[in-house]
Amino acid sequence: MRFFGLNALLFIGLMACQCKPTVPQAPVQVVAHMASMPQSLHPTNNPSAERLELFTYLHGYLVREDIVSHELHPEVLAQLPEFRPADTSYLCRINPQARFDNGKPVTSHDVLYTFKMNACLGVRNGSAKTNFANIADVRPIDSFTFSLEFREQNIQDIYLLSEFPILQASFYDSASVVAPYSYRQLKRRYFVIKDSVLSGYVAEFNGPKYALAPSKINGLGAYALTGWDNTHMVLEKKEGHWLASTGWWFHQSRADKIIFKLATDYTGRMLDLKNQTVDVSVGFNSKEVAELMLDTAIMAHYDIRMEPMYSHTLIAFNLQPQMAKRQPFFTDPLVRTAFAYLFPIQDAMDQLSNGVAMRIVGPISPNKSGYHKGLVPYPYDPAKGKALLAQAGWADSNADGILDKSINGKRVDFKVSFMCPPTALFQAVSGLFVESLNLLGIGAELESPEDWRDRFMEDHDFDMFFISVSNAPGPSYPFSLFRSEDFPGGNNFSGYSNPLIDSLTAEVSSTFDPADRDALLYQIQEVLHRDLPYLFVSTGRRGMAIHKRYKDVKTSGVLPIIMLNTLAPSPN
Repeated sequence: MRFFGLNALLFIGLMACQCKPTVPQAPVQVVAHMASMPQSLHPTNNPSAERLELFTYLHGYLVREDIVSHELHPEVLAQLPEFRPADTSYLCRINPQARFDNGKPVTSHDVLYTFKMNACLGVRNGSAKTNFANIADVRPIDSFTFSLEFREQNIQDIYLLSEFPILQASFYDSASVVAPYSYRQLKRRYFVIKDSVLSGYVAEFNGPKYALAPSKINGLGAYALTGWDNTHMVLEKKEGHWLASTGWWFHQSRADKIIFKLATDYTGRMLDLKNQTVDVSVGFNSKEVAELMLDTAIMAHYDIRMEPMYSHTLIAFNLQPQMAKRQPFFTDPLVRTAFAYLFPIQDAMDQLSNGVAMRIVGPISPNKSGYHKGLVPYPYDPAKGKALLAQAGWADSNADGILDKSINGKRVDFKVSFMCPPTALFQAVSGLFVESLNLLGIGAELESPEDWRDRFMEDHDFDMFFISVSNAPGPSYPFSLFRSEDFPGGNNFSGYSNPLIDSLTAEVSSTFDPADRDALLYQIQEVLHRDLPYLFVSTGRRGMAIHKRYKDVKTSGVLPIIMLNTLAPSPN
């Protein structure tokens, strides 16, 4: 792809004195770093953080979440869906101002097409399809009104409507191939396979046509993609866009052009900040933030902020080792509890996070009311950990310095792999953990393979894995980490199964009273804290640099972190 008209310098508005004619303000151009270029901008497939951020500007959603208040607001809808308890459905009315780039209004037909393509079993949108599992049907009532019918009421249902963009049916399906099929039919693979025309259309939809060409990136957002190469992406404002009529602060289009500049390493980002060739840079860890704040040249021109994140790090124990023919080290809850005492977590945090990271006890973000503050993190207590291992039958029977035990009639040394993604921070923390285990009579080896995703998520080929898991604000919780139904093939990476947890998570999803929901979340965290399919480690904060020419900038701990469309230089 060729890239046209890029100028990395920000245009500065000229100030006119009162005695002279007003000088027209130069276009506002905002330049932001991007850690990697997206491999695809397909409207349903190939999710990534970069794609999610770009879709904020390129597409429109039924509802939009305010990244600061985390409240839901209608976007393509005229108001939030109206729940109808008689049939567990929501009545939805489309915003009559919502229009596609060709001037045509968004209709119920477009919404139905969007739901069909996201739920269709032939479309390769992976785990995103689970968002539609609880949606039984989508029924147009008239051109601007439709009904969403759910199998059961779920607290997350309305939030899910903010996670996929609305597509123009006539743009993506001009021959109306999908129209004859119902939403229910397309959720069954048979209907895709038996019709060669439909299967051919789905195959084309899955291909690169709608993923790589800027002319095919068609969305309801206030910005259009006008440039894309290996190092930059350019978005330009659409004049007179309908989103301005909503009045929400995040729908402002103060920036005329948004440029994303590739910055893969810390040194390059630092150089851009020193030269002031970038306005916004996000994604600094705590150590890097400390270095930024010591640089007087950067501090003279940039505000440095840290925002609490909705992600957390955890150590996953393999409770289903037979899948990869591994030893059953962690199938015994005594062993998992022992290891909770053997990791010097606080020491690692003190050394590597500059006091920014925070210990956690469970999968609920400390930013949420449902976080169980009454639970105490496991302290570093090697003596207690070794005592529990002895209780579980592990001892150094041959005095070789490594604990061992008879398993199925054979002596097995306690030698485990500690795996993590190949990034510097994960490797540094994991290295401290491995060193501590080796000193305590456990043969631990650090692994950080390039194919870690396949080994961890697909093959289940690990003993312990150190990873970061994201969550979201609002009534959204990472239940898939430990629900029985999410193993195998889902996000239950440990292979944990507990009927009580399955029952509690189902109850939370249908509980709308905040106090009652929090009480259930406390119970879930207490059970997980005892059973330890995962040892929850920490949550942190994301660092960012924002040029001081921008005032009153709103930031968040969730993507897109900063709504770049709302930025404009201060007149002072």
